[in-house]
Parts: sequence; C-alpha cells; structure tokens
Amino acid sequence: MNTRSKALLLRPLVLGLACTVFAPVGLGQVSFGTAVDLALRNSAAVRIAEADQAKAKAALDEVKDAYIPSLTFGSGLAKGTGFPLGDPSVVRLVAQGLVFNDSQRDFIRASRDGLAATTLSVEDTRQQVILDTALTYAELDATENSLVALQEEESAAKDLVRITQERVQNGVDASVELKKAQLRAAQARLKRVDLEARGDVLREHLESLTGIRGGAWRTAADTVPAFPPLVSDDESQQMAMDSNDAIKEVEKQASAKQHLAFAQHRVMWRPQIDLLLQYGYYSDFNNYSIYYQHPLPPNNIVAGVQITLPLFNVAQGARARQADADAAKAFRQVDLTKRQVSEDMVRLRRAVEQTDAAEDVARLQHELSQSQLEAIETQASSSTGAPGVAPVTPKDAQAARIDERSLLTNYLAARLEHVKAELSLLRATGQLEAWARTAFSSGDGVDAKSGSAATTPKP
Repeated sequence: MNTRSKALLLRPLVLGLACTVFAPVGLGQVSFGTAVDLALRNSAAVRIAEADQAKAKAALDEVKDAYIPSLTFGSGLAKGTGFPLGDPSVVRLVAQGLVFNDSQRDFIRASRDGLAATTLSVEDTRQQVILDTALTYAELDATENSLVALQEEESAAKDLVRITQERVQNGVDASVELKKAQLRAAQARLKRVDLEARGDVLREHLESLTGIRGGAWRTAADTVPAFPPLVSDDESQQMAMDSNDAIKEVEKQASAKQHLAFAQHRVMWRPQIDLLLQYGYYSDFNNYSIYYQHPLPPNNIVAGVQITLPLFNVAQGARARQADADAAKAFRQVDLTKRQVSEDMVRLRRAVEQTDAAEDVARLQHELSQSQLEAIETQASSSTGAPGVAPVTPKDAQAARIDERSLLTNYLAARLEHVKAELSLLRATGQLEAWARTAFSSGDGVDAKSGSAATTPKP
C-alpha cells in the first residue's frame, strides 16, 4: 500500500478523533460542555490535588502495614585480630512487625480521615475549576456579543461626526456640537479597545484552562444549561451545609487531628509488643574457634516478642499538648468555615436577586431605546412629518442608534453579572458540577425564567 492510500485510510480516523475531542457545535465553535470537560482533564490544580490524595493513601497504607512484618537481609564478612566482635554470621534474615500498640489504631483513624480530607479537596478543586471555566466562558461570550454592538456604536458615532461636521459647515450647528460628536466617537472607540483587550485576556485564560489553542474558535451560548430554579433561603443554607466540600474537608481534618491527639496521649504507660524473628548462618572464622569452647552451629534461629513500656518521657507530654492545640484549632476552623459559608449564602442569594432586578431594568431600557429608534427611523423615512412636530434629522437618527447600541452593551453587562451570581450560588450549594454535566447530554440550555440562553443573548 502506497503512502497516499494510507493517508486516505487514516483521514476518517483523524477527523473522528478531532470531532470527539473538540465536539464543535458549529463552525469555529466550542460548546460549554466541551470546555468544562477539557478543563477538568487539563487542570494542573486537579492533578496536584490528586497527587496529595495519592500521598494520603500511601500514608494510610504505611500505618496499616505496620502490622505486616518487615523482612531484611544482610551479609558481611570481615577479618580481624584478637577477640572477635559481634557474631560470625555470613547471612542474616530478620523479620520484625508490630503486634500491639494502643496508639496505632488512632494513627490509622487519623490517616483515614486525612485521606477523606484530600478526597474532598480533589472534589473542591474540581468545583473551582468548573466555576473558573464557566465564569470565563460566560464572560467571553458576553464580550464577543458586546464587541459586535460596540463596533456598530462606533460606526454610528463616526457617521454622527460626519453629519455634525457638515451641519457646522453649513451653519446649522455650533462648533461645540462637533466636539460633542467627536467625544462620543472617542468614547465608543475607547470602550471597544478596552473590551477587545479584555476579550484577549479571557480567551487566553480559557485556552490555558482547556488546552485548546489557535484562537479561531467561538463560544456557543445556546450550549450552556439552564439554571435550576431558586429555592428558599432555609433550603439554600441547608444545601450548603450538607454538600459544601470545604466544610466537609475541614471537618475531616479536625477529626484526623483529634485522633492524633488521642494517639499521642496513649503512648505513655501503654505497652508496645513487636514480633521478632531472626535467622543467622554462622561460619567458624575470625578467631571464634580460639575463644569459644564449643563449635558454632551453622543454622541459628531466634523467635519471640519484644515488649516496651514507656514510663517517663517529658518530651512526649509536650508533643501530646501540641496535638491537643492542633485539634482545638482545627475544630475552631470548622466553626469559622461554617459561619463563613452561612454569610456567603446570604450574600450570594441577595446578589442573585439584585443582579436579576438590574438585568430587568437594563433589558427594559434597551427595549425602550429600540422602540424609540424604530419610531425615529419610521418618522425619518416618512415623506411628511406629523403636524406641529419638528422633523427628524439624520443627526437625530444616528444619536438614537448610538444610544440603542450603548444600552445593549449595558444590558449584556447586567446579564453577565446575573450569570456570575447564579454560578457562584451553584458553587456554594454544591450543585455546580451536576449542573455543568447536564451540558454533556443536552445540546443547549434555556433559562427557565426568561426563556433565553443561560449566558448572553446574541445582539
């Protein structure tokens, strides 16, 4: 098979893999579900948390495996003069393991709680990555839509400058009107440049999160799931307390430190029993036959237990007090975290309500400006104006068009703030990942309240 034939056979496979990885919903678009999935796969923060989880699992295995005897092998040969030192072992095998230690059970419980805390940390990190991706995706989508409106606003402002300049030259307007028109054009340009810069930063951040490079793709607002309906304040508080990973994590950390404190206190006046098994192969060398009456047997085995009873150790008492302080601090951290989550829930609930109201105001202002623009354009296109009403000039039409585009960008900004508040509330109540995962099976999301996409509407 020649090279061209191989290339033709591989082409469908390559295209299939590309469609699987990027899951585009349209030409040059990346869906919200794809962005979240790639961010979770690509996140260094998640990998770091998983490494901490693996370390905690190994720590738990270490304290549990203390009951499994360890086996060591040794061999050494030496030649000396005079009385031999040590024993004449050519080969030595030693097995030693813990049989009983009253503190070991608490060490195991502490390690188990530590593993549970790191597992919750992984989940909390995943939630944060999803939130970061969702916020960036929503803001980038709003930025792309606002840029379209701003470009049209800037174009209308340039037309206004041209029209005003002609009116000034014809003596219809004063020269100050030209300065006003030029100021509006400069302000529109400044807003566009600022928003383009913000869009570049957002796109770079989203590409860093997802690993998608190239910058030729666009967001797809209709792939963002609908937000779940708001529940009561009491239900939100209860959901946050029951499902917040940060609370669960600090609770497990406090439990682990409490078990460590118990273990440190149980060291004194409690025996530790270790199993000891030793085998040595002895050889008659290094003057042993000169100083020992009986010949040395080649095979020698010792089996038994070693019992240790700590009686007095001032340093151990200090370590126990340190462990008590760490446990007390950890439980105070639990209370502090719960209070912080409770306060955040009140703030986030009110933020959702406030941004929802602000969005409604901005939407109505934009709809009113649209109606006014339509009326002005209709009047300007009419051959005869209304009696007693001053005729609409091209300058009036351009000014109305600029106002309408400006109010559209205000509405998009208000909509974005509402989306951010909704996402933060989902994060606090532990619903964020379940909400985001609905995007993997649903092609689009419609807001339950307004019927619009969950991010920003297209201008």
